[in-house]
Amino acid sequence: EATSFLQGLIERTKDAYVRVVRRLRMADLLSQSGQQSQALEAYEQCLGDAAQDSWVEAEALAQIAQVFRRKDDVNGLKSRLAKLAEKHPQRAALTQLRAVVAVDLDEGDEARALYVRLLEVNPGKVELRTAFIEMLVKLQRFDDAVTQCQELLARSPQDKELRAQLATLLYQAKRPGEAAAEVKLLVDGGKVDEFELQRAARLYEGFGFRK
Repeated sequence: EATSFLQGLIERTKDAYVRVVRRLRMADLLSQSGQQSQALEAYEQCLGDAAQDSWVEAEALAQIAQVFRRKDDVNGLKSRLAKLAEKHPQRAALTQLRAVVAVDLDEGDEARALYVRLLEVNPGKVELRTAFIEMLVKLQRFDDAVTQCQELLARSPQDKELRAQLATLLYQAKRPGEAAAEVKLLVDGGKVDEFELQRAARLYEGFGFRK
């Protein structure tokens, strides 16, 4: 049997990276053959052996989620991830997945709290705050999204893409005056090219302003 062969091969493998990749392959085979409990154990072992922010970590988490989503068991996934978080509290990707699952279960407050705690530990990780903003928009918590976007912009005040995003979020938060002020900042001062002028015009038009 392929899984038995792979298990023996894994036990003889000395290279840590090769070993975890082979275990990931074995977990896939177990899942495909319907042995979901064994597959989950193997994926979780891969997670424990994977470097943080690595493709192996991402793949192991994705496959764990897939096992439960195939059964439409999102509550089961939530419980499993909570137990994993007790073992791996430092894994940002795991916390992010827990937040996604909370959103799927209409637990917006829980999802927000997970990201807040994550950013307290990793305040400078732009990709985490960006993902948090996307989640807040999905939840239609636009004021919170504005606050997070302002945090990013404070770190990169010359980033015009961020300023345009902030203007849009302010408009969605029903703060049109502040939205207009941000659009104005996009074209005020310094040399402005045609693209930036057209972007500002599109934003004004999208917000329903005459100019």
